[in-house]
Amino acid sequence: MDRVILIKYGELSTKKANRNFFINTLYKNLKSKLTGFEVKIHKDRARMYIEFLEKDLDSIKNIVSRIFGIHTYHIAYIVETRDNVIQDKVLSAVKEMDFKTFKVETRRSNKNFPIHSQDYNRILGGLILKNIDSVSVDVHNPDLWITVEIRDTNTFIYFNSYKGSGGYPVGTQQKGMLMLSGGIDSPVV
Repeated sequence: MDRVILIKYGELSTKKANRNFFINTLYKNLKSKLTGFEVKIHKDRARMYIEFLEKDLDSIKNIVSRIFGIHTYHIAYIVETRDNVIQDKVLSAVKEMDFKTFKVETRRSNKNFPIHSQDYNRILGGLILKNIDSVSVDVHNPDLWITVEIRDTNTFIYFNSYKGSGGYPVGTQQKGMLMLSGGIDSPVV
């Protein structure tokens, strides 16, 4: 497993006592929609990620983008949480990309990782500047935004962000009714 689809819930995570209900419903909806693909879906209180076959990526992205309850999702490399492994993957991945400016953002939820987020931003930025010609740092409007999420056992590295449909997962809200004024014969505009 080299890459995963990393899903962020958005407002689902603020639902306190109902959080598990929302997350489990989203999980079931994803599982149902991805029947027919060889995938593994993992979930926790903050994230969900999908292991997939590379040949199915475009089809799966198309489905995931239309599922309610997903705020954003990313195609993320998943690597061991070790400095040299993270640096190697960031450098090998950006060498394949076309960009002139970039920004690195590190999020370190694993506080045992010995390098602080801001310091790691500088280390990774320096690595890129040293190894790739004609690029520069632009923290306000970069061509390429590099995000490194350092977690306990794995680190996620991603460069793209896709918008999900947002809202709540199908099956978590009560049914509603729409009444049109003017009666049955009134034209709908």
